[in-house]
Amino acid sequence: MPRLVFNLMYTQYPIIKKVAKSLNFRARTDDIQLVPPPPGTEEYYLRQSGQMPQGPPPDFDISWMDNPVAPEVLSKIKQYQRISQFPGISVISNKKKLASGLMKMYKRFPEEFDFFPQTYVLPVEYTEFKAQFEKYGRQTNGGSAKKQSKSGGETFIIKPENLC
Repeated sequence: MPRLVFNLMYTQYPIIKKVAKSLNFRARTDDIQLVPPPPGTEEYYLRQSGQMPQGPPPDFDISWMDNPVAPEVLSKIKQYQRISQFPGISVISNKKKLASGLMKMYKRFPEEFDFFPQTYVLPVEYTEFKAQFEKYGRQTNGGSAKKQSKSGGETFIIKPENLC
């Protein structure tokens, strides 16, 4: 029986390579062109102009990909091929999209979706966030909105969109 081909080109994690080896997969680490080249590169322009063939992805059975997979990549994989991402995973792994989705569900089903803290997507909901921040700050710190100690108070977590 032939060994399964495991594409390791798009992972930085040594544990994935170690597991592939321990399961006796045939590791593939060359660029199999599953992921489109980044815009601005020579390869990107060659593909856009049609001078570089795109074709279907080369043969592999499993591909581990650390980052979300673009829909155009999903449309090119063969029926038997598997990748380490779920289609649409970026909707829940992106905090902005997750927050928006949770708030929509909370507005429709407040009793079922009361398990997460009040969430604001900035800058769109800046006015609401500022009002909450100032209101709570006046109630607990005499007008100064600061993080409270363990004895009480509210903590605000701000997560920039493109950072961990």
